[in-house]
Amino acid sequence: MIAKLSRPHWPRPALVAAFATTLLATPGCGSALKTVPVKGSVTFGGSPPPHPCFVNFLPTGFALPSGPTKDGASGVAGGVGECDASGTFQAISLRDRKGLMPGRYEVLVSCCLPNKNPNAPPVSVVPPDFRPPELVIPADARSVRYDINVPGAAQK
Repeated sequence: MIAKLSRPHWPRPALVAAFATTLLATPGCGSALKTVPVKGSVTFGGSPPPHPCFVNFLPTGFALPSGPTKDGASGVAGGVGECDASGTFQAISLRDRKGLMPGRYEVLVSCCLPNKNPNAPPVSVVPPDFRPPELVIPADARSVRYDINVPGAAQK
């Protein structure tokens, strides 16, 4: 005899409501979550970067339409900005969108020169203790400008 497996019986309207709520609350789904264009520049002691550099944006919290969350690891994508020769960048979300979602971001700058020893890792020109200020993107922002000056003289 084959046992008949029973499945929970959810009324169809409740199932549709649960599915819709999940979609709207999931970061990256629905139109309620927007990105804000973030542009800026990176300089080294006031000069352009000595080598290609990147600005990394790591979320430390984010705001849903209902308000800020307390958990920075709730699925919001961070982003990256690749600097051109003058140090100018435009942030791109890791969800392939221009800009970043409103919220708070820890910012890291990476700029490395090739090592003279081909078997050694590249040499960072960013001081190891340098931390740019936190980037805060308000929910009502239309765009954000974020400039970073890495202290010290640039090396070529």
